[in-house]
Amino acid sequence: IPLLSPNNDARKIREAARQLNSMFAQAQAQAQRDGRPYGVAFREFGTTNPFSGMALEAFFIAEPSPFAGFSQNARVWLAFTGDVYGAAGNEGTRFSPEHDGKPIYRLTFVDAGTGASPPPASPLPPRTFKIGDTIEVAGNHFLIADDGKDGAAPNEIEQVPVGPGQYEDYLASTAEVDCIWLDFNRGHVLALTPPNSKQPVLKSYRVRRQPRYTADLPLQFPRGIGIDMQVSGLPGPANNFDRGGQDSVALMFRPDGGLGDVYHSNPSRHRVYDRVDRVFFLLGRVENGNNGTQDENDYDFAATPVTDDELAQRRRRINWLNADSRWVTVAHSGRIITSENNLFDPRQARFIADPDVDVQRREQIEAARAHARDMLGTGGR
Repeated sequence: IPLLSPNNDARKIREAARQLNSMFAQAQAQAQRDGRPYGVAFREFGTTNPFSGMALEAFFIAEPSPFAGFSQNARVWLAFTGDVYGAAGNEGTRFSPEHDGKPIYRLTFVDAGTGASPPPASPLPPRTFKIGDTIEVAGNHFLIADDGKDGAAPNEIEQVPVGPGQYEDYLASTAEVDCIWLDFNRGHVLALTPPNSKQPVLKSYRVRRQPRYTADLPLQFPRGIGIDMQVSGLPGPANNFDRGGQDSVALMFRPDGGLGDVYHSNPSRHRVYDRVDRVFFLLGRVENGNNGTQDENDYDFAATPVTDDELAQRRRRINWLNADSRWVTVAHSGRIITSENNLFDPRQARFIADPDVDVQRREQIEAARAHARDMLGTGGR
């Protein structure tokens, strides 16, 4: 048998790419049937050798139905806290730097049907909402960043395990949340008092919750094969998914079949990309994806001349230089394609013009994605 099929890993990588393509297509179809976002999520399997930088499973995820309170009298008080995100560490640093400087509002959930003034607080159900969920109020969007307790006990944030070494911050049971006003400086007008005033305003609301894992069993890639998070990512050589720590990625499809939000998080940062042109996923060998333990000299071709034989050996150790690796790419339109890895000679002048190893690596990854990018362009996005 080994004589008849000497390259078993190549066949397993092709099968993994086929499985991932099919899973994306299933999620896309489910979003169209349900009329709300549905997608696929990945988790970096570990942070130590031999699993660092690799995702070995894929999970279906779905966006729950929006929550607008338990009755038609559910309302929320909005009041500017006087703080802005990012100033002196306000509300931590888990969200994108693009939110730095945006006002922080405190939202208090109340029941306006009692006739009392002020209306009594109406705590949110425990483990229903997470840090990072979005509250829509009068056409504005507020990102939940904290529990609104100002560090006072008891702590209303509950860390719920969702996988090996993976936790998500849920709100336990609280009537107050501190939120970042996402629409600040985006041309939106907040139908409230000015940001420099703390006078509260009562409004109806709707909580748009982040995707949750479904009850479906995860897809397990063939043994020894996974998604290389070092190379997979958004357009641009620096936008890879392995950013330190144990990274998680979720890709959503809109009800019209197009590519929706992309979530990327690790223990120190949470990002949501809502205008994504395309996403690249590279399937390769697990032993080639050990970020932090891989010898950077392998992809340094500027230091010393590299023979053809040595280049062939390095190709076997680096997924983005390996001919067996396969790309699965999703375009903004929802088009899903599987393509071969783009083989190029990393010894060419344009790749070794800069002796910095990190620069060479980024240029190589961009070149490796070239064929997948061209395939998406065939027939339009």
